[in-house]
Amino acid sequence: MKTIILTAIILLCVTLCCYYIFFMKSCTLPELSEKQTNDIHSIKLYRNGLASIIEFTKTRPDLFPKKQYKKPEMLTKDARSEALMVWKSLLDYYMALDSIAELHRDIVKTKKGTERKISFFISRAALLAEYRFALDFIHMAENNPALDTLFNEPAPDLGLPGGIYADFKYRFLNIMLAGEFTAFETIAKYYGPVIDDDEFNAFMEEDKKRIFAAGKGEGPELTLKNGFKIITDTSKKVLFPVQKGISSWMGNTKVYRKDRYLIKESQIKEFERLLEPGDILLERREWYLTNVGIPGFWSHAALFIGSASQRNACSKDPDTLAWIKKQGADNFETLLSKNYPDAYKRLLNFPDKKHSPRVIEAVAAGVIFSTLEHSALCDSLVVLRPRLSIKEKMAAIFNAFKYSGRPYDYNFDFLTDSSLVCSELVYKAYEFSKDTRGLKLPLEKLMGHMVTPANAFAKLYADEYGTDKQQMDMVLFMDGYERDQKAIKSDLKAFLKTWKRPKWHIITQTITGKL
Repeated sequence: MKTIILTAIILLCVTLCCYYIFFMKSCTLPELSEKQTNDIHSIKLYRNGLASIIEFTKTRPDLFPKKQYKKPEMLTKDARSEALMVWKSLLDYYMALDSIAELHRDIVKTKKGTERKISFFISRAALLAEYRFALDFIHMAENNPALDTLFNEPAPDLGLPGGIYADFKYRFLNIMLAGEFTAFETIAKYYGPVIDDDEFNAFMEEDKKRIFAAGKGEGPELTLKNGFKIITDTSKKVLFPVQKGISSWMGNTKVYRKDRYLIKESQIKEFERLLEPGDILLERREWYLTNVGIPGFWSHAALFIGSASQRNACSKDPDTLAWIKKQGADNFETLLSKNYPDAYKRLLNFPDKKHSPRVIEAVAAGVIFSTLEHSALCDSLVVLRPRLSIKEKMAAIFNAFKYSGRPYDYNFDFLTDSSLVCSELVYKAYEFSKDTRGLKLPLEKLMGHMVTPANAFAKLYADEYGTDKQQMDMVLFMDGYERDQKAIKSDLKAFLKTWKRPKWHIITQTITGKL
């Protein structure tokens, strides 16, 4: 049996090597195209995401023990939830890497010369990252038998069926993949340096060494255990994670429909009259790198603060005016400028003279003021209105001003105020206080941090709708349709289901043609 397996691997390696060497010619550090540069950047980003997941598993021996449990241990509800969040985040990164790899494998098959050679190395980098971190993750997860059952549950929010963890192991603990890895490394050594990116090359070298090290350690043992399942079920199809259409979806990230969105400026002009200060905006932008790793369909949240005239109109509300005067000001604008002079100065000196800043949001640049024309220029948008008094909404805006100018929180930690993410800004704006009643928003544990993802706002709305606990009303829902290259005004019934949408919803629409 060992002889047969080794012979199969050697034949596969020779075949792949001959194929690539025959079709590809060497070239010296060529100038990369925008697409190639974007895909290299994407791989580095997704690889770092996988690395952060593996680092987190090391901090949670209660979920990912260092030694194998002799028998399954019951996971608590919170532990199950946290483990699933980690697993789904990992799958998200694998889908993204797979999509880039598949796209460039197609280029290798159809193109010639420099383009083919660069695509080979991009495919190689994706394979190395996937293989390396799969071995790390499986090694940790297999020590807790309860995770096997948990991870094989369906993941509808990712558009994946049940049994996905079994497929994941089938793929990465398969002797054929070891042969493919060997073939890739043989060709890479033959061609030498190709891409002038030190970080990218260092990542490939590190991942390669980790895979070789695993080959001398736990890797062969895990592969052997899984191998018996493989040879007894040769008809089994690997479902994870290549799905029709996803390759082109992720392959065109930041290139396809660049600087164009399904919601048009003319539509924003039509619905802006519906918005009131204190409204919460949930937004979705397709084709964005940052969508990967963020749980759920809705990926961004912002707070509509309105214009100065709208805020002044709200100040005339008796309860609101009494609250303002209690803090030593005659109107809301004076209250803002008195307490947050730097933030208010940024508001007054906003660079866009054509449109006024009516939104505050946390983006990569930090907590900034933005125009509605800019923030709402996305692919799908919903406006939620808290069922709170005018005073309580104005208090939320007042709270949000406190965070203006602070950096973006790349650690996604709601427990710190020094930096914030988009949904954290909205969460903290509407926190309960001794003077105001806020929103009771759910917190989820993601990678050891307590967070409220933007998608959780939509889920909360669906859970509470029609009950005496309902905290918000839907004002507007603009739903994007890639096939028709437009966004249409949709209804409450459709919005209630959006939190369940898979990350690849827009591709499903395009392929099936269903609206």
